[in-house]
Amino acid sequence: MREIARQENLSISVDLLPLAEGVGRSIEDSRSANTSRALRTRWASFCNWAEPRGFSTLPAEPFVVSLYAEALDRDGKSLATILAYVSAIATVHKDRGLDNPCENHGVREYIAGKRRQRAPRRQRQASALSDDDRHAVLVSLYRRRRGRGGHIETQEHADSRAKVDEALLLSMTQAGLRRSEASALTWGDISEYRDGTGRILIASGKTDQTGKGAVVAVKRDCIRALLSIKPPDATPDETVFRLSGAQISRRLKAMCAAAGIDTDRISGHTPRVSLARGMSEKGAPTHLIQRQGRWSSTSMVVSYTREAAAAETLGWL
Repeated sequence: MREIARQENLSISVDLLPLAEGVGRSIEDSRSANTSRALRTRWASFCNWAEPRGFSTLPAEPFVVSLYAEALDRDGKSLATILAYVSAIATVHKDRGLDNPCENHGVREYIAGKRRQRAPRRQRQASALSDDDRHAVLVSLYRRRRGRGGHIETQEHADSRAKVDEALLLSMTQAGLRRSEASALTWGDISEYRDGTGRILIASGKTDQTGKGAVVAVKRDCIRALLSIKPPDATPDETVFRLSGAQISRRLKAMCAAAGIDTDRISGHTPRVSLARGMSEKGAPTHLIQRQGRWSSTSMVVSYTREAAAAETLGWL
């Protein structure tokens, strides 16, 4: 907050400090916790690279930004990652009221050239699970598995683990939950309707920084699976799965592996791709797919459903 005051050449008196602190908190809250954390990490990475080499970071020279981006490229970082780190440099400069080195013509030319160089490289997309794949996973869930220590789990443990896996797979696929959203899901976010279907409130997400939330419908089998793991004394603010995002990804891979599905491209994003692909194959219009998955534009829907769209021509060949 004092940074902003200095930029405006203002002197904050003691009686205005509470107001100034309130402004500062609102500015901090303009970004989600995850966004702020990522910004700090990326900025620290740039500082750790530049300062030992004698380069200034605030302000940073445009050519130094290009050198850093090239270093990230040589380290094998994806274009998306490079752009995210460059964007962090730009954001910190703008937050400090400094000229943005990333708007320099030379940096823009470098980024444009890097885009052209990377154009042939298509980003690997998470695999979607077909209806047959999901059926195979659900059938295999209750089979006893061998743990990391080599011991085969008891049937009691297999049954308990399978109930959670089933609820996780169905809710993430039908509601299009990101792994962070599944991790944060609480019992208060889930409601059952008289016809047996349900609604899930996604309080906030990647494309919902203001926290307006969204409500999506899920089918009867999803609600049954969720209610089967609900503790009798569960409170509305208690999380459903009690799993971190990384744990959710590992469980998705494990349940697919147990069903004999190649897990090379199975990730925490697989359920969302499966949602888009499955709805498209059933003939759902793009705007309904977009609403269920809460995508801010149709571009991601088109990307995820391009294989299904391509198959539409087979009947005419």
